[in-house]
Amino acid sequence: MATQKDIAKKLNISRTTVSRALMGNGSIRPETKQKVLNLAKNLGYSKNLIGSSLATKKIKKIYAFIINSVNENYCLDIKDGLLRASRELKNYNVVVKYYRNKY
Repeated sequence: MATQKDIAKKLNISRTTVSRALMGNGSIRPETKQKVLNLAKNLGYSKNLIGSSLATKKIKKIYAFIINSVNENYCLDIKDGLLRASRELKNYNVVVKYYRNKY
């Protein structure tokens, strides 16, 4: 997984500039921001929620509990969808718990 440091090194800019571009704050040139966003996407960069929560001491959690009772495929689709959506959420940590009903 790519880091902000990796992106900065490839673009020959500071890690602070990369952070500002990814967070959408600070004054940086639009061209630089676009280069950072494009490279981040190409490298598969994703925000480290644990690291950022340690730095800011702020993290929001969403808990989803899925209990399979009738249709296992349907419940697994819901679980997979929640996990996919969780990768797109910023400043949120999504915890999905899946339980199989044994009855």
